[in-house]
Amino acid sequence: MSLKKRDINAASGKLGSAAWILEQTESCAGAEVHQVASLVVPIHRLSERLRGVAEGAVKPYNLLPTEFEILQSLLLADRDRGLSPSELYQALLMSSGGVTKLINLLVDKRLICTKPDPSDGRGKRILLTDRGAEIGEKATAAVVTAEAALLAQAFGGHITSDIAPRLVAAITRLENA
Repeated sequence: MSLKKRDINAASGKLGSAAWILEQTESCAGAEVHQVASLVVPIHRLSERLRGVAEGAVKPYNLLPTEFEILQSLLLADRDRGLSPSELYQALLMSSGGVTKLINLLVDKRLICTKPDPSDGRGKRILLTDRGAEIGEKATAAVVTAEAALLAQAFGGHITSDIAPRLVAAITRLENA
C-alpha cells in the first residue's frame, strides 16, 4: 500500500517533522518507506503526548518529568537499599552529569537522600525519604490516572479485553526489537 505525503500529513496533524521525514525518504525505497513513516510518526506523536500528559500530572507536585522518573525508579527499587547513581543512569538512559544534577535537586527538595554504599566505600546509594516516597506515590497515581484518561478518550471510554493484549504484544515487539 502506497501512502502519499498528504496522507502522512493528515495522520500526523501538526507534527512538522512528518513532512520532513517523507522528504528525506522519497529517494529511498518508495512505498515501503512511506509505510514505515506512517507508523513511526504516530508513535513519535504518541510518545510526545504521553510525555506531556505526565508532565502535566506531576506539575502540581513541583516535579520535573525527569525528577519524577528518578522517584519512580526509586519506588521500584528496594527501599532500604536504594540505587547507585550508575543504576539510575542506566535505568533512565541519561548521562551521569544529568542524573547527578537531578539527584542534587531532589536532595535539595528533601525527596531523596544519599548514604555511603556499604559494599563500596567510594560509592553512594540514593534513597527515597518518607516525603519523597509519599510524593512519588501520589505523582505516580496522578500520571496513571491521566494516562488512563487519554487511553479512554482514544478507545471510546475503555480498552476492551480483546485489544489490550494485542496492543501490549505489538508495543513489546517494537520495544524489544
